[in-house]
Amino acid sequence: ALPAAAAAARPAVFDVGSYGAVGDGAANDSAAIQRAIDAAAAVGGGAQVVLRRGKRYLISSVELRGGIDFHIEKGAEILVSVRQEDYVNPRNGVLHAVAAHKLKISGGGVINGRSREFMTGFDAADEWWLPKSFRPRLLVLEGCQDLEIREVTFKQAPSWTVHLVGCQRVLIERI
Repeated sequence: ALPAAAAAARPAVFDVGSYGAVGDGAANDSAAIQRAIDAAAAVGGGAQVVLRRGKRYLISSVELRGGIDFHIEKGAEILVSVRQEDYVNPRNGVLHAVAAHKLKISGGGVINGRSREFMTGFDAADEWWLPKSFRPRLLVLEGCQDLEIREVTFKQAPSWTVHLVGCQRVLIERI
C-alpha cells in the first residue's frame, strides 16, 4: 500500500469506458472520450484519460485539453473515422488542441489514420496514391506550452501526421 501522501499525489484516472466509450472499432467513441477529457481537465494536475488495451476506439473530432495525460495504453488503438460527416472541422484534425498547456500524450498505443481508405486508388504510372477530396489531419496542436508526446505510434495518416503550430517547450520522444 502507498503511504497516504504518495496516494494523494497520484493523478486522478478517467477511464473512457466509464464515460460510455465502447472500444469495439465500430461505434463512434468521440463523444464519450470528449466527456472523459473534459472531466479530467476540470481536475487538472496531470489527470490521466485512459484508453484501455485490447480496445479499438473509433473517433472523429476530439478536442484535447491542457493539464491532462491522454494515455493510450499499449495494445489500445484509435481508429480514425472515414466518414466526413463525423467531423466538426476536418482542418482541425482528428485530435486537436489550442493553448492546451501541460498536455501529455502517452502510453504505447496506436493512432491509426487508415490512410488508404482516404484514397481513390493507386496511379501505377506515376507511382502515387490518389487522394479523395476529404482527408483529415491526424494531430494538430496550436499554441501549446510544456507539451509531451511519448511512446505513441502514429500510422497511416490521411493527411498531416503531427502538426505543431506555435508550440513552445515541446518534448517528443519514442514516437
